[in-house]
Amino acid sequence: MNPPPVSGPVALLDLLHGVTLGTIHVVAIVLGLFWVVVNFYTFYPLAQKAAEDLHLLLRRATLGTDAAEITPDGGSSQAGEGPASPGDFLEGETAPQIDVLIPAYEERTVIEQSIAAVRDARYPQERIAVTVLLEPDDEDTPVALEQLEGYYEFDVLTVPERYPGEQCKPRALDYGFERTDGEIVGVVDAEDVVDPELFQEVAAAIVDDGHTVVQGRLDMVNEDDGWLNTAFRAEFGLWFEYILPAFNRAGYPVPLGGTTCFFRRSALVAMGVKREERFGDPWEKADELWARSSGLFGRRPWSTSNVTEDFELGLFMWMDGHSVGYLDTTTAQESPVRLDNWIRQRTRWEKGKLYTLRQYLEGPTDGLRGRGHAVFQSGLPMLGPVNIFGVVVLFLIGNAAAYVPGSLIGWLLSLGLAFLVGVSTLYGVGYWSVSDTPLWTRIRRTLLVMVTIPVYWLLQWGAAIRAMWQMYNGWLHWERTTHNGRNGHGSNGHIHRFAPNAIEIDRVQKGLALVTIVLVGLGVRAYEVGSWALTAGEVGAMTAATTRPVTAVFGAAGFQQPPLYEVVLSGWVTLFGSTPASVRSLSLLFGVGTILGTYLLGRELFEESTGLMGAFVLAMSTLHIHVARVAGSAALFALLTVVSWWAFTRVGRADARTSVSYVLATAALVYTHAAGLFVLLAQWLYVGFSETRCGVALEDWGKIQAVLLAALVPAAAAVWQQLVVPGPAMVESALWADLPTRDVLMRTILGFVGYPTHYPFLVDSAAIYVVAVTLLLLGAAMLVLAIASFHPGYGFVLTARDGTAQMGVLFVVGLLGPLGVATVLPPSYDPLWALPASVALALLVAEGITNVPDRRLQAIVLVALAVSSGLLIGGYLATESVEPWDDATAHLHANAQPEDLVVVQPGWTTDAVEHYYRRAGGPPVDIVAASGGNGISAAVEGAVPPDRRIWVIHVGADAVEAGVGGLAESHVRAGTVRFGWIRLARFEPADRSAPAAQHASLPGGSDAAAPSLASIARVRSPAS
Repeated sequence: MNPPPVSGPVALLDLLHGVTLGTIHVVAIVLGLFWVVVNFYTFYPLAQKAAEDLHLLLRRATLGTDAAEITPDGGSSQAGEGPASPGDFLEGETAPQIDVLIPAYEERTVIEQSIAAVRDARYPQERIAVTVLLEPDDEDTPVALEQLEGYYEFDVLTVPERYPGEQCKPRALDYGFERTDGEIVGVVDAEDVVDPELFQEVAAAIVDDGHTVVQGRLDMVNEDDGWLNTAFRAEFGLWFEYILPAFNRAGYPVPLGGTTCFFRRSALVAMGVKREERFGDPWEKADELWARSSGLFGRRPWSTSNVTEDFELGLFMWMDGHSVGYLDTTTAQESPVRLDNWIRQRTRWEKGKLYTLRQYLEGPTDGLRGRGHAVFQSGLPMLGPVNIFGVVVLFLIGNAAAYVPGSLIGWLLSLGLAFLVGVSTLYGVGYWSVSDTPLWTRIRRTLLVMVTIPVYWLLQWGAAIRAMWQMYNGWLHWERTTHNGRNGHGSNGHIHRFAPNAIEIDRVQKGLALVTIVLVGLGVRAYEVGSWALTAGEVGAMTAATTRPVTAVFGAAGFQQPPLYEVVLSGWVTLFGSTPASVRSLSLLFGVGTILGTYLLGRELFEESTGLMGAFVLAMSTLHIHVARVAGSAALFALLTVVSWWAFTRVGRADARTSVSYVLATAALVYTHAAGLFVLLAQWLYVGFSETRCGVALEDWGKIQAVLLAALVPAAAAVWQQLVVPGPAMVESALWADLPTRDVLMRTILGFVGYPTHYPFLVDSAAIYVVAVTLLLLGAAMLVLAIASFHPGYGFVLTARDGTAQMGVLFVVGLLGPLGVATVLPPSYDPLWALPASVALALLVAEGITNVPDRRLQAIVLVALAVSSGLLIGGYLATESVEPWDDATAHLHANAQPEDLVVVQPGWTTDAVEHYYRRAGGPPVDIVAASGGNGISAAVEGAVPPDRRIWVIHVGADAVEAGVGGLAESHVRAGTVRFGWIRLARFEPADRSAPAAQHASLPGGSDAAAPSLASIARVRSPAS
């Protein structure tokens, strides 16, 4: 039989889908290979050097030769070879003349430290000429220099306004180069503190070793100014300690650092001439005439049109065959303290490299090798954002097209992950190599760098994208970097920290705002809270709490999760009854407590306004509204998370009551849910890696944790049973949970921002989805402002607040921890495990709102948040439950007959059937649970005689499961009725006459089926 013909539109859609998948496959391969090549280019010299060093080490070990007598190429060194010793240039007669150019524009606070460091160097000072290069519109730096004239010897040159070119560092260097005449010319930045042995090394490398250009190591020493500065130091440590020496050894171009670089004067003169020949003369005829009249010859070794003149000059000199030396000295530099300053500096670097790339691609060819190095070295900073952008786009398109990566793509992705881990480790090694902090601080910050360096890369890529945008628009001007003297010993160490744009409110306004937030939160949580039937999970929790004694609840085999909520619920039901409203009111109470706790935590971590904002965000969160409207441990889990962290922030006060409160709250948290361990882990990580540790001493923290862990010993069996060896009921319920996929992660995050699909209320609306995505983007913008606040006149500044770091750790660990555990251990992932991360997100968003720079903009954000959240809450409250057990059991009550058999799928929902059927007072029937067992006891077989009617109640999004072969000979399905996700199917004995006539009111359905007899196991019978 021929298959049915495929219609034209369907065939076209299939063709488009195939083309899309093929394109995704090709693009994925290209991006993967591209990324492999980039990493290979960067780290091949490093691997080569490591292999050579290992070979040398093995030769020394096997030959027994003294380490100093074996050279890296495997030979033996002879007397008189190698670089000259520093002592060779302590006499003025033999020391070459060195001109040190110090470009300084608005550097009055730091200029002394660079001059002093040069004058303190171990080198004949009469052979060093220090020239400070100023600009005419700089009024402050000349004043500072006048005050230093009696202490240090230096010259001052002011670049004339008429000197051609835009005001920038290379223009000043070109002018200073023409006004000096030393055999060696070097550049030192105004904020630098050079090594005392620098000039000895320079003279030896250029005079004795024959290099024409040398570069010294640079170290960003102000790591104590924050995470950004620590990451910057790690970056420079990796580059200047490992990668650049390896580049030089492998014959790669060595990107010059813009400071601590020295040249033979003759080489610079030649480079100026060759640049003119290659790229043309940017000076007009009038400029040439003015220069001649001013005693200048127009020698310009540095390119004034390139904002990374150092990088371009180093690449140009390498292409011209000049020998580059690498010095064993370190210059102490200062990394930007403010984020806006860092972004401007990094944008300038990336923009200059882009300009160099365009310049060398458009200019005369230097052969395949030269052009290849020019592409990689100039374009390397841009390759990251381009590749990441491609991967993100590929991910989005592939996700929409249901693309499954093949083995090659999987291999490339695995290799990319290996590069990610390897490079992160190298950054940690780079930091370790240069840091001089105490051992524990060094260990802690090394690990911090390795874990967080991808965030630093994101900032780099943001600056690279900004550089691309400026290049596209032709903005080639110089963005200067502000220095504060953070690397000098004479600095007062003061860095201006910015307070957030907090909303000032008095006590009355604060009280009214808090009461309003709590009342709104209570109102949306209490709205018709008892109007829908208890779900199977709620009935199961209530049944477990009311039918088992406390001793059984705490038994290792007596529960499937930590028991605190069941214990509390047991007393609550005893006092207030088991109606839906009374059972859920306990969660409602916890939910309101979470709102108040969030306010207190926000006030403790930040300030009053952030606490109120956080309480408002949480009050309007459909996720937290939902957990406060259903009977379950989630609401207590959220409340204890807040209380535990609030007490955690106060443990440094050395107050016994605070420590006891922390231990009790955290122990209760873990006894409520095993995922409370991730909150504890986040606290440990913060204490381990932060500088402040909430003010608690490590010894005191160890004592507190010892008491806490002792209190958690009885919970160990529960946690083990929940996470590692779950019982049969938990395994069965886990079939309803999700696997930790990227889609589940996205749904979890959307749930955090308010997408109102929370079982049993399943909202399926495109409009609601759009609102949730909009709220997600708004939340992302607020997260940025929580980390980097904007201040007029200063730009973006990294927020120096412990609260931001604490909530950041809780968010990351609270979100990724459960996902990671669910990946390797049963049961499957439940988004409510990540509930603590949503609390952290609420406070981070609140901090971002507080940091919005304009009050009117703050009001707009709040209104947008309120309106969007209101729409999501409305969609949630208007949705009906998919488990209307009261309706389903009422139908069963109206149609069942005594001695009927009721089979429930899945078995763990049996409590809900019994609860509502018993309340309805229906005829006595036997209720059994369908399980996955293969055998059937004689009693169960005897409970299903051929003349007995069978009802099958199935709960789930799919139809009643197949497997009714055992009933096929004795029973006939008479019909199926559906109530939400509950399907009720009736099977009549095959020999019973006219079954349909007796129950004509029961709708039929072909999608229903019953379980096989082998899967039915008796649970209990209400009739008995």
